[in-house]
Amino acid sequence: MTSSRKNLSDSRGNALGIGIFLFFLRTLGINRACELVWLISLFYALFDRTACRAASHYLKRRFPRAERIAMFRHTWALFTNQGQALIETRAMGAGKLKWRFENDGVVRELIYGQKGLILLASHFSCWQALIGGLGEFRRPVNFLVAPDANLNVDKFAAAGKLHVPIRVISTLEPMGGLVEAAEALERGEAVCMMGDRCFEGEGAHVEFLGEEAVFPYAAFYLAARCSCPVLPLFAVREKAHTSFTVRYGNAIFPQLSGRRRSDLTPYVQEYVSELENMANQHPYRCFLFENIWNSGK
Repeated sequence: MTSSRKNLSDSRGNALGIGIFLFFLRTLGINRACELVWLISLFYALFDRTACRAASHYLKRRFPRAERIAMFRHTWALFTNQGQALIETRAMGAGKLKWRFENDGVVRELIYGQKGLILLASHFSCWQALIGGLGEFRRPVNFLVAPDANLNVDKFAAAGKLHVPIRVISTLEPMGGLVEAAEALERGEAVCMMGDRCFEGEGAHVEFLGEEAVFPYAAFYLAARCSCPVLPLFAVREKAHTSFTVRYGNAIFPQLSGRRRSDLTPYVQEYVSELENMANQHPYRCFLFENIWNSGK
């Protein structure tokens, strides 16, 4: 269940760079600080070949007709939005962001219910800032995450002062932490995990941005075994850099009659279709910096 692959974030975001962002945030406010990110990200778009190559797998599928100059603009905008998301996450921890939660109908029942549920996040917009709003769930929240290889990056910078217990389950634990996650779900707690990065030996082959791509089964396998729902959620910027909505996808209720994980593929496709819809609406806020497509190109 674990992988030795390195993520782009493992080597990006040093203490000096993050310190500069935080200085801008304190002295200029969040909107002016986010405007300055355009200057900083220009350097990466011009000179960081590794980062540009990592971004190209997603961008050339999201913008298949883009020529060289247009692709540079897309890359610059993507890097800018990622840097802005870092500032927004820190602002969330400082209580400087306004959040609106969509929780009508079945979503409200799931959030305020007693049954365990899986919150399926994505590397989309200021996804780490979602942590600051998890008091909405009124129950302990467990994060199934890999330890940060880059010690300058704090996944929980947005937590602030939450009134619900936050627990971390490492994917380096036996069985990738799924045993501990299952125990949390049985207690009626929430488990938050990522749905768009496949570290499993086997993944679901589904359609994403016009080509077959590989996404992890883990959340859906866990939900099927524990008879609990999967609730995709996305952070959507509404106004400048100070107002956001937590947009929930349709609740997914996976079922698995046998042992074949491939039977879960239709449920993975439901989530991936939600992610594709968000990428089409907000193309510069989808941070998929690896080649998840089977073509290998």
